[in-house]
Amino acid sequence: MNINPDSEVIQKTLKIIEERASKKQLINYGELYPEIGLSTESPEDRKTGADVLGEVNIISLKEKGVMVSALVVLGGQHYPAPGFFEFAVEQGKMNSGVNDFQRLDFWVQEVKKVFEAYDQRG
Repeated sequence: MNINPDSEVIQKTLKIIEERASKKQLINYGELYPEIGLSTESPEDRKTGADVLGEVNIISLKEKGVMVSALVVLGGQHYPAPGFFEFAVEQGKMNSGVNDFQRLDFWVQEVKKVFEAYDQRG
């Protein structure tokens, strides 16, 4: 699915995640998706959500140099879905073939960078 970066859903998603970033908070898919009109129960909506988060990341990478979707996690695991890491590899932010520990470390570091990039005190 090709989504216009200027679309309402992209801008709304970015605003929601940026608000969480400024508060140094994570958000899970189950909280985010209903706010942007998607269901976590629908495979089609989950695919659309992944596409939306990819577009949001492209914007945040361009504007702040970070993958803002690092803050979007699976509810029970408090860890991003595999698509987050696939996108990181595609963007050259993470090497392919890393182990689970390296993947976790990358994610923790990216969350810290997002919090720093959206810190309202600085």
